[in-house]
Amino acid sequence: DPVTGEWTIDEIQALASSSLEITAEVLATGSYSNTAELLASFPLDNNPDNDTSTLLVNVDVPEGADLRIDKVALSARPLVGEEVTFTIEVTNVLDDVSVSNILIQDLLPAGPDPGFVYLSHTADTGEYDLESGIWSIPTLAPNQEAILRIRVQVPREGTFVNTARLIQSSPVDFNTDNNISIAEVRVSLPTEAECGFLFNQFSPNGDGTNDRLVINCLEDYPDNSLIIFNRYGNLMFEAQRMTPDTTWDGTRNNKDAPEGTYY
Repeated sequence: DPVTGEWTIDEIQALASSSLEITAEVLATGSYSNTAELLASFPLDNNPDNDTSTLLVNVDVPEGADLRIDKVALSARPLVGEEVTFTIEVTNVLDDVSVSNILIQDLLPAGPDPGFVYLSHTADTGEYDLESGIWSIPTLAPNQEAILRIRVQVPREGTFVNTARLIQSSPVDFNTDNNISIAEVRVSLPTEAECGFLFNQFSPNGDGTNDRLVINCLEDYPDNSLIIFNRYGNLMFEAQRMTPDTTWDGTRNNKDAPEGTYY
């Protein structure tokens, strides 16, 4: 019984023996002992000198671990009220050392007027505790990575940072240069514009902000149409009855159009 640690043997014949094998994982360096002890028998054992046996295990100290933390924000330039997803990636960069008991802290700000408001999170490995900000990763094999994603809302204008840092690992990380990663988010107020206003800049780079050409209050103009040319007069985009999700995304024939000015 692994809970009580008791091994029950119904009967051992004269001069016979029974054996038990227990497999355990070493979680930290150091010296450890494990003892087996006779608790009861019938008839009673009359020689107590050989009723216990202790084994001492000395765990060698590895040279050390090297965990790299990478953190990005999508999008890093949101508007007030929009959502941002932080992606934290932890990688065991060594080829021959497994790392266990890993604790990463990513604590969202608290208080009456925080820069980020928590929405949800997902972790492909381990567990994340929102209150403490601790992400617990049981183990990472050589070259293995683990990813945590945290969704937040940005309620107010300003520049805010969120930090992920290594708190603990076994063996201890010897390279502290890559144990911390900071993501900066700049939150802006929405631009006020008249309905039908066509914004003259957008950045279709896949960061979740301004990825499509914006026309203000487009839903108020259901019979709209738009034609876009490059500076040589070549047709780049043409659409009718657009919605905010079907305006130009900066591509032509499924390829990214060059940065520049269009008409």
